[in-house]
Amino acid sequence: MIQNSAGYRSLNTASPMTVQVKNQKKICARCNKLVIPDSQRTKTTLKALGKYYHESCFTCQDCQKPLKPKYFPYQVDKTSESILLCQYDYFRRHNLLCHVCDTPLRGLYYTAFGYRYDEEHFSCTICATPCGVKKCFMYGNQLYCKYHFLKYFSKRCKGCEFPISDQYIEFPKGEEIHCWHPECYGIHKYWHVNLAAETVGLQYLPKLEYNPNSGDKDINPTAYELDKQMQAFNFILSKTWSVLYRFEEEAASCISDMFQYLTSNDQLKGIESTGLLVLKIDCLFRGLDTLNLSTNKSMPVNSDQECIENNAMAASKYSKFPKNLSTKIMIYLQLLRKLGTENKNETITISSFMSVITGLAHFLKLLTRFGLYTALENNKLTHSVNPLLRFLREVEKNELFENNPFQYIKTPVNATDSCAGCNKYIQEECIQFYEHRWHIACFTCSSCHKNINP
Repeated sequence: MIQNSAGYRSLNTASPMTVQVKNQKKICARCNKLVIPDSQRTKTTLKALGKYYHESCFTCQDCQKPLKPKYFPYQVDKTSESILLCQYDYFRRHNLLCHVCDTPLRGLYYTAFGYRYDEEHFSCTICATPCGVKKCFMYGNQLYCKYHFLKYFSKRCKGCEFPISDQYIEFPKGEEIHCWHPECYGIHKYWHVNLAAETVGLQYLPKLEYNPNSGDKDINPTAYELDKQMQAFNFILSKTWSVLYRFEEEAASCISDMFQYLTSNDQLKGIESTGLLVLKIDCLFRGLDTLNLSTNKSMPVNSDQECIENNAMAASKYSKFPKNLSTKIMIYLQLLRKLGTENKNETITISSFMSVITGLAHFLKLLTRFGLYTALENNKLTHSVNPLLRFLREVEKNELFENNPFQYIKTPVNATDSCAGCNKYIQEECIQFYEHRWHIACFTCSSCHKNINP
C-alpha cells in the first residue's frame, strides 16, 4: 500500500498486504465472508485501511467500480467511518467536480454562483469567451459573458427598460414582478420621472430571444457598441440621481434649520440658513434657465410637435412655482422679524411656521421635478443628452455653498425688486444688470425710448 502525494493510495499485489499468514482468519470487510486463499493464486487477497477484501469486493462504496490500482479513503462526517471511493466519487463528495464537464478539478479552478469550474469551462456558453471573475453571469445554471447575458437573458428595468447587470429592486404588482435599478426607482419615487432611452439620447435595446439551434448570428449591437451604450447610460443615471438627490437633501437640511431657528427665536441663525437656501435655489434657477435657452435656440426645425406642445403645457403649469417659492421665503423672513416684537398665540405661530416650511419643501420639489422633466423632453427633441447635462451642471454647483452664505452674496444693501424704469414691484420675468432690474416692457433706450430687445 503506497500513499500518494495527491491524497489517494495505490495497491501493489507484491507487497506484504497480499502475504497469507497461516492459521489467521481473514474476514472480507465488504461481504463479511471468510477470505480463503487460492492455492493457485488466481485471486489476490487485498488489504486496505487495516481491513481485508476479496478482489471482487474491493470496489467503490458509491458506484461499485473496482478500486485497483488506486483508491481514495474518505471519512464520513456523521459516523467518522472511513470508506473507500474511486477518484470520481471522492472528488464528488468534496464538491470538486467541474459543473460543465463533470470531471475532477485538478489545479486551478473557479467558483461562481455556488458552482466550480475548471479553466477550460469557465467561459460563456454561447461564444466560449473566458469569463472574468467579476464579468460572468448565470442564467439557467449556465455561464454567459456580459454581452450575451445583457442581450438575451437579463431582466429589464421597469423605469428605463435598459438591461440590469447589477443590483436591482423587485416589487410585486399583481401577477408580475417589476424590477428596477435602485437609481431609477429613486428618481421615479422622488420626482415621478423615468429615464427611457429616447430621453437620454441613446438607442433602445430590445430583449432578443436566443435560439441555441441557430447560434448567435445577430451582432446588432456588437459587444463594443453595447458596452459603450451601457457605460453611457450608467453614467447619466448615476449623475442624475446623485446630483438631484444631494440637492434635495441639502436644501431640506437648510429648511429644517430655518424651522429650528424660527421656533427658537434665533433671528441671526435663521437669516443665515435662509441665505444658504437662497444660494442653493439660485443654482436650480440657473439650471432652469439653461433649459429655456436650449428650448429657444437649440431645437431642430423638424422637432416633434407633440413634444414641443408638452413642454409648453408644462412650462405654463409650473410658471407660478418660482413666485410661490419666493413668496414663502419672504413670509418666513417676515415671521422671523416679527418674533421679537409681537406676542402671538403659540398654537397659531407653530401652525403658520409649519405652513411656510411645508410650502417651501413642496414648491422646491415641484421645481426640481419640472427641471428634470423638461431636460429629458429637450433631450428627446435634440436627440442628445446635452440639455440634461447642462441642467445638472448648474444644479451641482449648489454643493459649493456649505456655510457662511453672506460671503457669496454680493447684492448691495440698497438693492430692491423694483423696476428701475417704472419703480413698480417686479414679479415676472425681468432683465437684470448688476443690482438694477427692469420689466421687459420698461427696458428702453434712454435717448429715444424705443424698446430694446434683450
